[in-house]
Amino acid sequence: MRKIVSQEEARDRSVGAVRVLRDGRVRFSDEAGPGPELQWKVLRYSEVGGTGVFVYDSANYEIDAWRGSQILFMLYVRRSRVSSACFNIQLPPAELQQAVVGIRKAGGGVERWITPGLETTRQLVERGGGDNAARLKTIDALLRSAKRSAPTSRLGAAKGPSRPRR
Repeated sequence: MRKIVSQEEARDRSVGAVRVLRDGRVRFSDEAGPGPELQWKVLRYSEVGGTGVFVYDSANYEIDAWRGSQILFMLYVRRSRVSSACFNIQLPPAELQQAVVGIRKAGGGVERWITPGLETTRQLVERGGGDNAARLKTIDALLRSAKRSAPTSRLGAAKGPSRPRR
């Protein structure tokens, strides 16, 4: 880790495509991949307690998928491996469906994180209370669909895709 003294120096990196390897490691490409409607941002800087001092961390960071000015999907990297995923809990049902389609089109192993991302999103939406019936119904339908069609092999519901056995 290294400290960055100003917000101007702590820039997010935009990349054209993201690949998630079977063991969870991540690879970036500057060239746009399939699903060019998505923009990918890598957030490796975090502010320390509102001090204006930013810390760079190459092993623990976030990767966000955007469409236009709206965030759709987040991958969380811990110890240089994708550890979890989540969709934007504020997305209306129709936009959530389109986000899933966009992530599936992006490919590169990211699509294996759709089901874990939907499961995490469902937990967060449930905890939020309020009138989320339509959102929960959409998430449940997407989970059923993803579990039937996605190439996901996982060790546990919260862990995401499994590592290949040796």
